[in-house]
Amino acid sequence: MHEIVGKQEEVEPEEVKQAKDVYIQWLVRGPNYHMRRFTFKPGAKMNPHSHPWEHEIYVLRGKATVGIGDNKYHVEEGYYLYIPPNVPHWYRNDGDVDFIFICVIPNVES
Repeated sequence: MHEIVGKQEEVEPEEVKQAKDVYIQWLVRGPNYHMRRFTFKPGAKMNPHSHPWEHEIYVLRGKATVGIGDNKYHVEEGYYLYIPPNVPHWYRNDGDVDFIFICVIPNVES
């Protein structure tokens, strides 16, 4: 594997199939982790779901409610979150601007 350097604007967003008005950009697909950028349009949400891997999230823009397990958190720019493996979680953009965050997950394919 060699170094990867790029601009986020050059990565084509893909619509997330399980949600409406939610987009993902795969910024880095590394040997140990993947870095993704999510954009939720105003009012967009992603219903509860879980995975066998953890998530590390850093909020870049906007405001949202995030559910992790039985807890609800109101987050905005500058917040970070850790979502443990197999814990149900969901997101809802409560603001009138895009809710954007970076999400890092392990490379479960390796």
